[in-house]
Amino acid sequence: MVLRSDDGTFTAAQKAAVAKAVTQWEAQPAVASVRDPFVLQQQLDDAQRKIADGEQQIATNAQKLADGQKQLDAGTVQLDANAAKLAQGKGQIATAFRQISAGESQLAAGKQRVAQGQSELASGRRQLAAGRSELAAGKAKLASGQAQIASGERQLAAGQATLDSGKAQLAAAQQELDSGKAQLADARAKARDGDQQLAAQQHQLDAAKTQLAGAEQQLAADQARLPEAERELAAQQARATSSPTSAPTPTAPAPTGSATPSATDTATPATQPTTAADPDPAVQAKIAALRSEIARLRTEIPTLRATVDQQTPAIQTAQRQLDQGKGKAAAGKATIDTKAAELAAGQQKLDAKKAELAAGQRTLDAKAQQLQGGKAQLAAAAAKVDNGQRRVDAAAAKLAAGERAMASAQATIDTNEAKLDDARAKAQAGQLKLTEGEKQLLAARDEVTKRQQQITDGRAQLDKARADLALGKRQAALTDGLRFVSTDGTTALVGVTFDKPMNSVAPEDRKEVTTLTSELKDAGITALYGKELTEDVSSVAGPGEIVGLIVAAIVLIITLGTLVAAGLPLLMALGGVGLGLGVTMALTHVLTLNTVTPVLALMIGLAVGIDYALFIVNRHRTQLRRGMGVVDSLALAIGTAGNAVTFAGLTVFIALAALTVTGIGFLAAMGLVAAGTVLAAVLINLTLLPALLSLVGLRVLRKKERAALAEHAATGAVTTGGRHIGAEGDRGWGAWVTRRPWPVILGGLVLVGLLGFPAAGLRLGLPDGGSESPSSSAYQAYTTIGDKFGAGANGPIIAVADLPAGLTAQQATLKQVEVAERLATVEG
Repeated sequence: MVLRSDDGTFTAAQKAAVAKAVTQWEAQPAVASVRDPFVLQQQLDDAQRKIADGEQQIATNAQKLADGQKQLDAGTVQLDANAAKLAQGKGQIATAFRQISAGESQLAAGKQRVAQGQSELASGRRQLAAGRSELAAGKAKLASGQAQIASGERQLAAGQATLDSGKAQLAAAQQELDSGKAQLADARAKARDGDQQLAAQQHQLDAAKTQLAGAEQQLAADQARLPEAERELAAQQARATSSPTSAPTPTAPAPTGSATPSATDTATPATQPTTAADPDPAVQAKIAALRSEIARLRTEIPTLRATVDQQTPAIQTAQRQLDQGKGKAAAGKATIDTKAAELAAGQQKLDAKKAELAAGQRTLDAKAQQLQGGKAQLAAAAAKVDNGQRRVDAAAAKLAAGERAMASAQATIDTNEAKLDDARAKAQAGQLKLTEGEKQLLAARDEVTKRQQQITDGRAQLDKARADLALGKRQAALTDGLRFVSTDGTTALVGVTFDKPMNSVAPEDRKEVTTLTSELKDAGITALYGKELTEDVSSVAGPGEIVGLIVAAIVLIITLGTLVAAGLPLLMALGGVGLGLGVTMALTHVLTLNTVTPVLALMIGLAVGIDYALFIVNRHRTQLRRGMGVVDSLALAIGTAGNAVTFAGLTVFIALAALTVTGIGFLAAMGLVAAGTVLAAVLINLTLLPALLSLVGLRVLRKKERAALAEHAATGAVTTGGRHIGAEGDRGWGAWVTRRPWPVILGGLVLVGLLGFPAAGLRLGLPDGGSESPSSSAYQAYTTIGDKFGAGANGPIIAVADLPAGLTAQQATLKQVEVAERLATVEG
């Protein structure tokens, strides 16, 4: 939209009126946004001044940051000096505390030894009292045991006499049983031989199994030992590589139960370094042994595994054969065992009696053994009592000596503890001073850190300001020459953005924008609207299409000479267009189409519909004039002219549908809709037109031609196709043209050249405001923009860039500027 002041340059009142109109336009439901041109122009004009102010502000802030950094560096140097002094004091305090800690450790060790000695003394006292009690009890048990031993010896002598009598009776019975056993000796000889053979085989098999089990155990042991040896080797190697060159020698603790402490018990010297061999021979020897063992295991494991895998199948086969032999031997033994059952029963009775005598003998032997043990215990108890008495006496003497040593050690500990308390008090006083100094130093460092952070933040803000300024310069350079108000102040541009594509904006919404200009007229402002706001393609058919149909009807009537023949092509064209556009409008519920699409389909549908109908109608009329019947003529016309219609229609259909390969959505939609309309025209002309022609019959011919046909039918004359009935023969324009072919051809070429001469000035492109009527608002707006804002301002190019995902607003702006700068390098 172009706003032009009728008074020359825009006044303040006119600018206010424009601002009010902008507000009203923005309030419209269909309008997405409208920008005040004077506000936009003011922003562009202020951009250079803001850039200069920003550069001055950045230079000032950079100098302030540099001065602050110098002051901060000086403060940091002073803090480092104070920190060095504080570190020195901390070292002294730490040394004092280490000495105090060493003294405390020594004092604690002494106290621990004294406490341990006191505990040992108390334990010794308890042990001495327990020993004396045990000694008295042992003496009493010794006397009682001696009396029990004497009584047991008498009972043992009486039982042995009874047992000897029973053994004599058992010997006689055994002789009778041995005589019965001799009778079975021969029967068992053969079984014994077989058992020996089986036993030998079993022995060999068991030996093989034992050998195999040993190999499997050795294999399992080696497999378990191998990773263990490898881990031990790794540990030894790590120990060898990390072995220190010196190790402290700790103070040996006092032995438990010692009567008199040694010189090392009361003194606690500092650890003394002991130089160790590097590397340690023992560790190296251990590593070498482990490596040798690992090598042996890695060699032995595969050998053992192969042995086990080889011997297992052979042993299993031998075991099956041995089990078969044992089954046969068991069958032979069953017979012998049956015959020996009675003898076994007698043997059982004899064995029972032997068992009774053996039990009695064991009882006597046990009692005799118990008696001998009692005697030994009595002797040992007597020796233990004597030994206990000596130990009790020695423990009493040792306890007295330990109590004297503990008293001396406690006195030494009390003296050292007093000295240690005094040193600790002095060290703590120094620590308090040191802590206060650290607090002051930390506070100063915090202040320095805070100021350093402020400087860092200031530098970051300064860098951001520089980046923003650089971006602003680039944007200002890109907008150089861009204006929303002309340089003479007489014209302003207003851009109205709708909330949907321009071709989809309803005409009433466009009209609503153009009617809200009454206040602008009152303020002396003329509003000129662009072509986008003034054009209206809401209707499919306009005056041009209606005029075209009237002209086509006149031409057809003159050419065909009958209203019926002239009306059928028009009717077929309208039917095909109605069918094609009806389907297209139905598809708009699921598809979005450009408003120009049905207009194009209408024009192409009317053209091909009339043309295809004329093919068939003209063929049918020619055949009727030759005397052919209506039905036969229709069949022949569809078979000949209908084929031409089908071929021509498919050609046009393919050409229009090929617009889909352009990859442009609206062109593809236009091509497909127009192709559908052509297809509808072909189908109607091949189906509906023959039906209508059969209904109208001979009325497609002129009256004169129908009369001639009737006359020939009455006389019985038949035409064979030489001349048309009712035709002028050699008269008419057709005969005149055929008699003068070359002049007609040359004249036609000259006429076509004259008609096509305007094509030399043909300008290709989409229509804009410059193609409108000079008196229209769109044309005036177009020319005014070119005159007031320079060439190209009335034909802007909109570039759409696909930016990478995940960009921040700053990064997206930089990408947009880069695209704009590259476009700015394009010539023109």
